[in-house]
Amino acid sequence: MNSSWKIENLTTYDNQYSGGGERALIDGIQGSSDFRTGAWQGYLGKDLDVVIDFRKKKEIHKISVSVLQDIKSWIWYPSEVHFMVSKNGKDWFTAQIVKNEFPVNEYGAFSQKISLKKDITTQYLRIICKNPGSIPAWHPGAGNKCWLFADEVFIE
Repeated sequence: MNSSWKIENLTTYDNQYSGGGERALIDGIQGSSDFRTGAWQGYLGKDLDVVIDFRKKKEIHKISVSVLQDIKSWIWYPSEVHFMVSKNGKDWFTAQIVKNEFPVNEYGAFSQKISLKKDITTQYLRIICKNPGSIPAWHPGAGNKCWLFADEVFIE
């Protein structure tokens, strides 16, 4: 977390689950396995799509985004996370797409960091967490939109 970094949310989080607002994903505050704590940012039926501007070129070795799954509460891990970089904040290059490998039918509350380990130098970082879409047919909430929850982006 760095107070000089700028973050832009390209998709709007749900007001009920703001995680504390615009800077929630870079504020250094992590949530517990309970999504109701206020530290989680929630997206209903939408991808999380954010751009972080480090304000100058930064050497990065690892990027992680912390996400939550609690399928009883209709919250699923992203199906995949796109890690992208840019020289100008407009033209994006995909550094890597990391697929979620945790079972989508596992009941309980879980959090994990989905990470990219790669040496990168960039000023602009874009992270897209893909919402799984609709709740699967086997679930009591079948056909409704999935929630996607994230609480923090870690840069090492």
